[in-house]
Amino acid sequence: MIATALLASLLAAGGGAQALKPAVPIDPVDGIVDAFKTHQVVMLPGGHGSKPAHDLLLKILRDPRVQGTVTDVVVEFGTSRCQDVIDRFVRGDAISDAALRRAWQDTTIAGVTNDGPYVEEFYRAVRAMNSDLPKQKR
Repeated sequence: MIATALLASLLAAGGGAQALKPAVPIDPVDGIVDAFKTHQVVMLPGGHGSKPAHDLLLKILRDPRVQGTVTDVVVEFGTSRCQDVIDRFVRGDAISDAALRRAWQDTTIAGVTNDGPYVEEFYRAVRAMNSDLPKQKR
């Protein structure tokens, strides 16, 4: 009885609704940039070592519409024990390659490694992007 009343209510409420527009593919970077216009947090699914996922991250980072607008980037390919190293590196401080690589190679989860070239390329891209920005936008 309750289910029938609920179904009748839903049908009655939806009777005057406009038809939904069909989904249309858009450029992912355009969609993400647009999402930042109306949302404080925009999440992307993890790529877990996937080259296409890292390529998309780099494309987003390098887009001039994002640079200076996005102020915080959170990733899961790194250990929090080395957060200070990464912060100093992306800020432009001199960090040895060995110390830098420990940030993503010294994982706390057995069997998980981020030893591919994509992670390092990501951190270096953030550093390069920051170097072109005024301090208050880094």
